[in-house]
Formats: sequence, C-alpha cells, structure tokens
Amino acid sequence: MADPERAERFWLAVAIATLWAVSVGGEAEAAQPLSGLEHLPETRAARRRAPRRAHPRLLSCAQRGVLLIVAAMIAIRSLPLGCFVPQPWPTFLSASGP
Repeated sequence: MADPERAERFWLAVAIATLWAVSVGGEAEAAQPLSGLEHLPETRAARRRAPRRAHPRLLSCAQRGVLLIVAAMIAIRSLPLGCFVPQPWPTFLSASGP
C-alpha cells in the first residue's frame, strides 16, 4: 500500500478484529471448567499423557474467538461480543523487592 491513510485504516481494522476475537475467546475460556480429565479413569491413555498443568490450553484465545464468531455466523445467531474482566488491583505490596 502506498497511501498512508489507507494503511492506517487497514491496521485499525486488524487491531479491532484481533481485540474482538481475543475478548470472545477469553470469555469462552473463562466459562469452561478447569479440566475434563478428572472424569476419565486413571487407566486411560489420555489422562496419563496429559500435561501436568491444571488446565492445558489447546487453542489460543484468538483462535477460539474466531471459531466462535464464525460458528455464530454459520448458524445465523447473534454475534458474540466478548468482554474483558480486569484482574483486581493488589491491595498491598509485598515486602520482598527486586
């Protein structure tokens, strides 16, 4: 692109679309249970091979968000908006420093 104003509009659209996808995917991930592995018997290979993390992430928030938005479009449902929930600000400072 040679026109700076056109490039500016393009990058603004890309930034907004990315923010939307991440917010929808993050909201969907927050609504999921922490893990489904505890329902499997100990002898299942999937449970033995699973990472030892409490919640292994299979899709990024952006990927999950894009999939949910596309699925809503295909099913002709209202589009998900997503939201960001900020983490609470710490109320005290730790005594240990750098």
